[in-house]
Amino acid sequence: MQRDMDLIRKIMLAVEEAASTLGTIEVKIDGYTDQQVAYHVALLREAGLLHAVDLSSKSGLDFRPTRLTWAGHEFLDAARNDTIWRKGKEIAGKAGGLAFEILKPILIQLGLEAAKGRLNLP
Repeated sequence: MQRDMDLIRKIMLAVEEAASTLGTIEVKIDGYTDQQVAYHVALLREAGLLHAVDLSSKSGLDFRPTRLTWAGHEFLDAARNDTIWRKGKEIAGKAGGLAFEILKPILIQLGLEAAKGRLNLP
């Protein structure tokens, strides 16, 4: 299965919006299967962006998030704005792909530029 950065962002937004910080969070994303979501939750756990529990069994992969990590909140803050997200993906794509380590600094830079523009800073 290929990594889908849009799904990763959607999962993180869903986890952030979840009302409960106790137990696991069931994440359903329109247009994606439970297996796709579980796989990406596992990737996010491996990347240190969220905490998750492995409930996998013989019937399939089942990773459920419990909360975002500090690094997850930081990435989500950089990726939250739809315009910045689209522009960041476009720039990262031109650089050769959507590798997380390429995308994150681009998003941060775009956010800084947007903030400077809103605050009329040089």
